[in-house]
Formats: sequence, C-alpha cells, structure tokens
Amino acid sequence: MGFLSLYEKLDTTTAGGMFVFHVFAALAEFIRTIIVANTNEGLAAARA
Repeated sequence: MGFLSLYEKLDTTTAGGMFVFHVFAALAEFIRTIIVANTNEGLAAARA
C-alpha cells in the first residue's frame, strides 16, 4: 500500500517517493519542535 498525491506528484510506492516523504516528515517534526519550544518560552516569559 502506498500514498499517491495528485498535486505534489508524490508516490510512496517508489524508492524516490518514499525518500521525499521521509524528508517532508522530518521537516514537519523539526518545525513542530521549534513551535513547541517557542510556545514554552513565551508561556514562561508571560508567567514571569
């Protein structure tokens, strides 16, 4: 089973498509980590 995006032309049934999918997932996780850190810093500053 794979994922096929019609707009981004991403097909996870191929090696290249799976690689791109993992890169996107890693970037999303990185951005989420930054957002969480910034939110926690903002909350700490607001409480101080």
